[in-house]
Amino acid sequence: MGVTIQTGEDFQRRPSTKATSPFRYPGGKGFLTDYLKVKIEALPGPARRYAEPFCGGAGAATNLLVDGVVSQIHLNDLDSRVYSAWLAIITETDRFIEKLKHAPVTVDEWKKQRKVVAGSSGGYDFDVGYATFYLNRTSRAGIVIGSGPIGGYKQEGAWKIGARFYRDTMIDRIEKLGNLKEQISV
Repeated sequence: MGVTIQTGEDFQRRPSTKATSPFRYPGGKGFLTDYLKVKIEALPGPARRYAEPFCGGAGAATNLLVDGVVSQIHLNDLDSRVYSAWLAIITETDRFIEKLKHAPVTVDEWKKQRKVVAGSSGGYDFDVGYATFYLNRTSRAGIVIGSGPIGGYKQEGAWKIGARFYRDTMIDRIEKLGNLKEQISV
């Protein structure tokens, strides 16, 4: 059983400049935003909710909320590291942003954050959540476990570790989501 995605006037890719998730998940569900919008707006009632199991970067969910298509989103992920990242972003927004403002973007910092993630034991942990987010933004393809830093350990690649670490953009997106925390459950 598969999902059929229609193309045409009711479905177009959302430009990355309009993305609302602070995460980097190439191949994530954010590209479904316009398709989901058409389907959700066809539903009865003004107060629409959207639940995203295995949310990862929650690209579709955050887009739908920020665009006003839904009034509430419910994020869920079995991976406690992803859960911790979202809970930290939503419930400890200021602390998360402050840490992000001063984060060094180096291979040494990447290794430090990788140790935090590797030592996670489940349940909510702010530091694990932050480390997960950091690795998502600085690892090849955004992969948190089993990947190396962008540019390699010696930073000899064409792209360097900070190539996807758009500090101001990430902070802006996190602030916007923090302001909507009453409409987000994790």
